[in-house]
Amino acid sequence: MYQCPDCGGNLKYDIPSQMLSCVYCNAKVNPYSVVKEVDAQQNEFFEAKVFSCPQCGGEVYSVDNEAASFCSYCGASAILTERISNEKCPNHIIPFKITKEDCKKAYKKALGKAYFAPKELKDPNYIDSFRGIYMPYWNYCVTQNGEVNIPAHKSHRSGDYIITDHFDLKGHLTSRFAGDVHDASANFYDEISEALAPYDMSDSVDFTPSFLSGFYADAADVHESMYEDEATEFTEKSNLNRICEGFSGGYSIEKEQKREFKQWPNAEVENIKSAMFPVWFLSYRNKDRVAYAAVNGQTGKVVADMPISPLKYIIGSLLLALPIFIILNFFAVFTPSILLGICSVILAITAIICNSEIKAIFKKEYNVGDIGIEWKQFGRKISKNNKKSKKNSSGASILTIVITLFVFMPFIFALLSKLPFIVHAVIAVIMICVFCSSVNQQMKIENMGIPVGLIFSIIASLASTMISFTNPVSDIWYYSGVIIILFAILINFIFIIKNYNRIAMRRLPQFDKKGGDDRAY
Repeated sequence: MYQCPDCGGNLKYDIPSQMLSCVYCNAKVNPYSVVKEVDAQQNEFFEAKVFSCPQCGGEVYSVDNEAASFCSYCGASAILTERISNEKCPNHIIPFKITKEDCKKAYKKALGKAYFAPKELKDPNYIDSFRGIYMPYWNYCVTQNGEVNIPAHKSHRSGDYIITDHFDLKGHLTSRFAGDVHDASANFYDEISEALAPYDMSDSVDFTPSFLSGFYADAADVHESMYEDEATEFTEKSNLNRICEGFSGGYSIEKEQKREFKQWPNAEVENIKSAMFPVWFLSYRNKDRVAYAAVNGQTGKVVADMPISPLKYIIGSLLLALPIFIILNFFAVFTPSILLGICSVILAITAIICNSEIKAIFKKEYNVGDIGIEWKQFGRKISKNNKKSKKNSSGASILTIVITLFVFMPFIFALLSKLPFIVHAVIAVIMICVFCSSVNQQMKIENMGIPVGLIFSIIASLASTMISFTNPVSDIWYYSGVIIILFAILINFIFIIKNYNRIAMRRLPQFDKKGGDDRAY
């Protein structure tokens, strides 16, 4: 705890004034003018109280004396165990610029578009649980110096011919780039930290422990070497883009053919500095899974795992299906065979969505491409970090079906009227391929079992194929096939919702860490 020089009260960092403020007399103090005696003696280290969650093992630390009673990582409401530790001082820190009230407003605004979100996520008491945490980052300074000789070309038209002239663009490249940052906490998912970026490094200041007063911090536990390849690759791409943008007159450079460059200096890491960046953090726990919401404490950018309420989703789907049904009823006439074919197409779409979700679950469950977690588990990088994270939409299935019905409807009608059996047979083959792909992926995922919904989909698809092949006179066969397919579609929709929530929420963190309990609820 940092004491007020006027009254001896507790000093907390005040975001609006960017100063330390006394909770009693409201005096304002420069953060650099207040230093604990033990911190002054150690220089490179400062004394902090480390809080460990007894349920998941997650750790944060604080320079204050208050006890922590809530785990930011698993959402457990319990008194966290504590110990005193000497933490290494980072080189720089970006102090919080966004207040908690501004954070809550930004989050509520983001929730305004989440129509299917569970009501708990919009509960004011839940939103008030945002906690300010300083996350550790590595800041890479990368240089690139040397001669450049890049093949380029320029094309022009002469009569009926297009003539391409080839050139060599030569020069000397000298660059020094500082500011490519990567999170240094294995607890902080790369997917979230990259989505929160960028941070404005011009706001960074020299670190002093008093900035942490009133907040929590996470320790750096990912080695600085883990992101060196990403830092050098980013610098080289940035320099190449600037070179390409700098040439005018129609010159073109094949940026993707870097291996064919005659001369191109490799980027090298000059130095790596540690930093702390502000994040407002919130967790939503449901049994053995947790969803995170994070707000950039400097810019107010919101990143959130957004599960959906199955009840809201089903009601919304029905409300959307009703006008679609009315429109189709007025503008289209369906014979039993065409109706069976359309239902088969929709069934195939839902099955493909289920398959794509299973693949996404595998990547999410095993943190494929998360360098921080790979460091924690294996002590080295296993896969190349993927900067482009795909965002899942709770209305993806509905939108896909709507697009198919309205955009491809004439094409579907034409095929079904001329080649009904072939269309159904192709759909059946697609269903079998989707099933095989899903089984191969799903059996690798813990507690997933076999894709029951896809089994029903294959049965329904084969039934529709047989009906189309036999071409019965009685319409009752076609309508029976439609009912079977609709039942399979309903099952797929249930699995789509279930799988989406598994993608949107994460397995409770730190269960592989000693002291964690995988049975904790």
